[in-house]
Amino acid sequence: MAAVPSTEAQGKAQLKKGFVVLISLALFVLVAFALARPAMTAVASFLDVGSEPARADLIFLLGGDIHTRPSKAAELYRRGVAPKVLLARAIDSEATKLGALPNETDAAARLLQILGVPDSAVVVLRPPVGVSSTTAEAVELRKYLLQNPASRVLVVTSSYHTRRARWQIKRQLYGIPTEVSMVAVYDPRFDESNWWRTEPGIIVYTEEYLKFVHNWIFGVAGRR
Repeated sequence: MAAVPSTEAQGKAQLKKGFVVLISLALFVLVAFALARPAMTAVASFLDVGSEPARADLIFLLGGDIHTRPSKAAELYRRGVAPKVLLARAIDSEATKLGALPNETDAAARLLQILGVPDSAVVVLRPPVGVSSTTAEAVELRKYLLQNPASRVLVVTSSYHTRRARWQIKRQLYGIPTEVSMVAVYDPRFDESNWWRTEPGIIVYTEEYLKFVHNWIFGVAGRR
């Protein structure tokens, strides 16, 4: 007749089993954490296709972040990288229509001047209604280049926006012999190594991927 394990022996076996499970879980968490950081960094790095700015015919400043983008465009101008800065005027917000706030593009143009870009070097494209998307800005750039050919354009925008912006602009400039280079502007609140630790970073990168997918699905055929 087989011996029945004592209660003490059963308790030790369960304790040993629990200890093994606990160690296994701890190792899993450590491995997951070790792999998560490179993965999250790679997610952000994929969106950044900015490069070192080379001499160009003009700087195309995209709207969207007046706190960081205009200062980068002004810096490039002061360095002599390009002789002019081009902007497409944004659609007026309700606050602008009521006179409470200036138009976003008008404010950016004014900021450029304060930062050392003379009024003669700032070109504001003024479509009838105004632009409200990267695609619309790219359309205005195409119209401008058809009348004012350029060999190279530097596009200034936020780092996380460079890939989608480049895709949209190159689609709109198809057939026009202009080289497009992206200049990345980095947000002081977060970067590719820590964006998932801040609320603004999570919002920005999540929205950017959603916009990229939306643009690809609804704008993949032809130009729009």
